Amino acid sequence: MVHVKLFISYAHNDDESFDVFRPAIKEALNKSDFFIFDAWEDSGIPVGTNWHAYIQKKLNNCKIAILCVSDNFFASRYILESEFKELLNRYNNVLILPVYFGNCKIDTWQDLAAIQFFKPKGAEYGLPDIPNFSFSDLSKTEMLSQASKSIAISKYCENLSLHLQQAYIEAKIGDDEPKKLADKIVTYVIIAAIIGALVFTFYSLLFEKETKQFNSIMGSGVFFGSFAAFTYNKKSH
Repeated sequence: MVHVKLFISYAHNDDESFDVFRPAIKEALNKSDFFIFDAWEDSGIPVGTNWHAYIQKKLNNCKIAILCVSDNFFASRYILESEFKELLNRYNNVLILPVYFGNCKIDTWQDLAAIQFFKPKGAEYGLPDIPNFSFSDLSKTEMLSQASKSIAISKYCENLSLHLQQAYIEAKIGDDEPKKLADKIVTYVIIAAIIGALVFTFYSLLFEKETKQFNSIMGSGVFFGSFAAFTYNKKSH
């Protein structure tokens, strides 16, 4: 299982629909067989914390960003300047996944319009196949019973979760994991070389009297060379 930090961006004027989306998407993400998602949105800001600095910290540490796009989303200068533009600066290191959350013009922000939206059809969730179907249409519909709507919302979020996981794997944003493993192996090999050099040196000094000077020089060289390699390897990461 791979741990992945996930940031959810939304407009507070969409709270009615987001209060439905939040628990459903987190439940769907928790069902993943491959990832452990640490999903965060700004209701998790601790009291007394500098909220802007806290949001930026979460934003800069995330590997995936879900954007709940709507007219209210586009109207937020904070989202544009302090969230979306920051995500664009990290575009090669973060998966940006816009969700058609409320009826809006997708091309309002050119940079966002260039990114593929999650925008399924209403017919997939028991609703008429209306143009520009959004999550808010589903969360506010009166055409389904409460039980049917709850099932449809869960299905919507599970589909979103599956698309998100596939996109993350294909984007290869998590490819630093094998590199980290390789770095650990290198570190262990160097440590083993250091220990071996020390044992070789002490053994030569104690038992190999005829060649102890040569062997101790060789052992010392291996030791200091390995130690230098270990130091360089740690500093370069």
